[in-house]
Amino acid sequence: MRPSRTGDGPNLGGLLTRRSHLSKGQLVARLCAGSAASKRLANGSPLCYVHVMPRRSAEPRYRRRVVLELTPDESDLLDRLADSHGTIRGAVLTGLTGLETNRTDELEAQVGKLRDTVTSTKAALAEERASRAADLGAANKERTVAREALKGESQSVREMQAQLREMRAKLSEQTTARRAADELRKATQAQLFPQLYCGICERLAPEAEWAEEPDGQGGAYVYHQQDGFRLKRSWRGGPTILGWRARPPKGGPR
Repeated sequence: MRPSRTGDGPNLGGLLTRRSHLSKGQLVARLCAGSAASKRLANGSPLCYVHVMPRRSAEPRYRRRVVLELTPDESDLLDRLADSHGTIRGAVLTGLTGLETNRTDELEAQVGKLRDTVTSTKAALAEERASRAADLGAANKERTVAREALKGESQSVREMQAQLREMRAKLSEQTTARRAADELRKATQAQLFPQLYCGICERLAPEAEWAEEPDGQGGAYVYHQQDGFRLKRSWRGGPTILGWRARPPKGGPR
């Protein structure tokens, strides 16, 4: 054993050498035993400082690291919860505690309500789609009927326009024919004699005093009505013929 640096104090080297045979409390008691001078060196400086550590629990400290892979959305959610609970560990423990306190039924009920809401919303959307599809089909049908009616009206308009063109053509022909007839009538009237000489009366007889007698061949003899019809001379007198027409007028006097 190594001797102590002072002759007065206990054999520190021996104590340190035999520390494996002494407990911590016995070692501290041995170091602190003796006079006050034995705790200092010859130059007056302290020999040592004794710091007694608290006795650790006999049970080992448990640590467990859990590694999770999170999506960006899940990572943002974890950061927000960590801010509200102080640390990530606090947020995770709060969630685990909530699950342990049997919030599963509540969460499942909320999930069920959400599912019912989603189902009803989907049904409403499907019904609305069906209604819109029906309205669209009806609108398309009405539009098709209107288009067919418009086609029919267009065909009717075209037919009416054709008839109108035909009527205009006929009217133009009739107008042309009437104008030609008027011109012919005027020309014929210019060639007619308004008065004819009667040899019996020895004067001009106006048209109002004329009469006609068919000749049996499509023509007619014109005579002076007041003298009677005589084609040849007889005991009553000479002939009364004023002239002859190729075609007697309809409804005219005889």
